[in-house]
Amino acid sequence: MSKTINLNLDTSKSDIQNPKILLRQGDGNYQTLRVTITSNGEPTDLTNADVVYLGTTSADHKIIDSNITKVDALNGVIDYRPPKQWGQDMGNFKNSYFEITTGDSTGSTASFKVSVLEAVDLNAEQAGDYITVVDGIVAVVRKELSDQLADVQVKTDNATGLVKQASDNLVAMAQNYNTDITNKYNDANAKASNINQLLNTGVIHAKADTAGTADIANSLPPSFAQLIKGLEVTDYLTAKKMLYVDQDATINRMEMTGQAVLAGKTYTSDLQVNGPLEINSTTTANKNFVVQGHAWLNGSVDLYNTLNWGSLTVKGSTNLGGDTVTNKLDVNGPLFAHQDVTIFGQLKTTGGQNIYTTSGSLPQYNITYEANRVNNLVIVTLNGHLAHWPSWNGVGPTLPNGFRPIRNSTLWLRIDYDILDIIVGTDGSFYNRSSNRDAGISPSDALGTVLFATNDSFPW
Repeated sequence: MSKTINLNLDTSKSDIQNPKILLRQGDGNYQTLRVTITSNGEPTDLTNADVVYLGTTSADHKIIDSNITKVDALNGVIDYRPPKQWGQDMGNFKNSYFEITTGDSTGSTASFKVSVLEAVDLNAEQAGDYITVVDGIVAVVRKELSDQLADVQVKTDNATGLVKQASDNLVAMAQNYNTDITNKYNDANAKASNINQLLNTGVIHAKADTAGTADIANSLPPSFAQLIKGLEVTDYLTAKKMLYVDQDATINRMEMTGQAVLAGKTYTSDLQVNGPLEINSTTTANKNFVVQGHAWLNGSVDLYNTLNWGSLTVKGSTNLGGDTVTNKLDVNGPLFAHQDVTIFGQLKTTGGQNIYTTSGSLPQYNITYEANRVNNLVIVTLNGHLAHWPSWNGVGPTLPNGFRPIRNSTLWLRIDYDILDIIVGTDGSFYNRSSNRDAGISPSDALGTVLFATNDSFPW
């Protein structure tokens, strides 16, 4: 029997004929898999890459294994010897593939088939999920403990000729080292053993460390989202992938570089999310609230300070207490703004009248104007106490963009018994095409109105 089984797997997920891996329930000492990883048929350079096996058995047990041997890293060749957990559940694996991580880039190979045959009169040990992250943490802590104790031993040997007080100090130092490393080992082991609980039940209580930061991004393999039931962060939370919290969350300060979904009641002081944000329940934010991606606010939201959005959809009752900056605001429920609201995109209203008004003056003629736009119709009214408006003379452009006619329109300006033919130009100007209104005539009341169509866009 061959010692290895050869597989060819491409990151483009193309269908390459590979042999089905067969083993019997309860077996161990499986054959080594010799795997060649390609990308569109070309060898994948694994020199600086981390390779992890990811699999799901027929009974939904997860196997996440980083015990990979690079045989020819430049040409994408690795050896992988499956652990005994492969044989715990009879039937076909639901998924089986390798993940490659290089820096911030992550990819995966096509899946290959694994089938576990039934054993005769044999009850396989149910090992549960198998994740080698625990082994790695334990190995690092044990090495640190071993190195520290070895260092203490060297110092103790070199201190033989010192006075008893110096010897006592070294012994105390060794005890402190031992206690500190033991505590670190116990803490790391406890965190690693809770990995599966992060995916199913429980609340993460992320107490700030000496740097004032609680970072849960490395609690799972880099491709996994953080799927948790509740969250309590006493100082600062950093999450580098998607964060999903489906129960209450209390966050004093949070910074996300991936997508955040907060389904429970959320209290936060500072919140910065560089990807999309979805909040499905009551949310209170007292300080900066920054979302670079699209934000969905489906619950009651109270925001009291500066707000910055990429785009925003609001379906619940929302109180915006500070300056709000967004490219697009779509509000399906009541919107309360207690301070200035700045909208850089288009503001749409539902159920109200789309009436827009502007006004100005023609000071050289002692005339004021008001323009009202309803949909694509504009009505302009001139009013004043006119003394002089010479013929073939005008001023403009005066009407702003959004209120200008499709073509030149005539406004008849009545002044006592005189009528002036005022042209409203497509550039927003006013022009007198009639006879002079001489300065020698005493000022008189002037009034005129014109209605025209516009196809201007709204610049606000």
